[in-house]
Amino acid sequence: MSGSKVSRSVRAHETWIDYARAVCAVAVVFLHAWGTVVVSHTAQEIGLVRLAVWECLDLALGSFAVPVFFMLTGYLLLDRDKEVGLDRIRRYALRMLGVLVAFGYPYCLIEHVVGGEGPSLALLGACVVDLLCGETWDHMWYVYAILGFYLTLPLFKRFAQAATRAEWELVQVVLGVFVLGFSTVRDIFSVDLVALTPFLGTSAFYILLGGYVRTFWRDDEHTPAWVVPTGLAALALGLVLACVAIAVTGDRILIIRNPECPLVVMWALAVFVMLRRAGHGATGAAPQAAVRSLATCSFGIYLVNPVFYHVMYRLLGLSPLGLPYGASVLLVATDLAASWVLAWVLRRVPGYRRLL
Repeated sequence: MSGSKVSRSVRAHETWIDYARAVCAVAVVFLHAWGTVVVSHTAQEIGLVRLAVWECLDLALGSFAVPVFFMLTGYLLLDRDKEVGLDRIRRYALRMLGVLVAFGYPYCLIEHVVGGEGPSLALLGACVVDLLCGETWDHMWYVYAILGFYLTLPLFKRFAQAATRAEWELVQVVLGVFVLGFSTVRDIFSVDLVALTPFLGTSAFYILLGGYVRTFWRDDEHTPAWVVPTGLAALALGLVLACVAIAVTGDRILIIRNPECPLVVMWALAVFVMLRRAGHGATGAAPQAAVRSLATCSFGIYLVNPVFYHVMYRLLGLSPLGLPYGASVLLVATDLAASWVLAWVLRRVPGYRRLL
């Protein structure tokens, strides 16, 4: 889903990336299925048992999606053997700006219209201000983060090409403490320990982590054996904490499944390593064709899938709250299929193909 386009030779050599993107496309659709519900309902309206079930499913099957997408971006673009010139950076950045205009701006309009505002020049201007301030649909934060990364890519590339392993690990630790650790403290205790610039954000941590894996864990032989077991243990601890939090407080604790949570970091890293391992061993022409299509459309799926959830939830009155669990899974599958088709169609519309 990253904004980078990979050469044919690289894609042929690392087909596992298609599998990773496909899995994360499904995961992010699952993630948004529940996220769209909980922002507008209380724990009492949802029911504690259903809340616990969905929170656990969300943590296990959805929380890793965006972190892994960021890691894939770093894995591809922070390759020491791959040069990225200013002209390519300019094209990458313009592509993300185009995505914000083509998708973020209409989402701003939708929110104003749904809120009861009629068409006017003032409305159009207000949506421009909203877009500049990031006040569009929540999932578009990924696009802003990738745009910021592209604009600072020369700095990241210089670091990736020159840093020793010890220096890279030091930066990861510093980012982990000041970005992830402080964010966790902020969310738990409602205390801001430090003002961080956007450059030192969660996305930077994961992008650099992907580059680190590319540089120093280049294959299974060089990947530490503790990564996957630790990730699975982190997931298990997160599931326990999520259930305990709901049982004790009667509500969920958002930080447990946020990208800033250390448990999610370890789980996402383990998923990344497992996807690389599984993708390298995958064979069969038919599955690869389907996976490649899903992977190619993954960015578009990410951008449009909340639209179908809003249609099902707001217009049709269908949501995981009032349906059996099996029917809720069917809602997710329906959203995935509709988003996949729409992304596939948009990629064949002049102008949109460059964006998606």
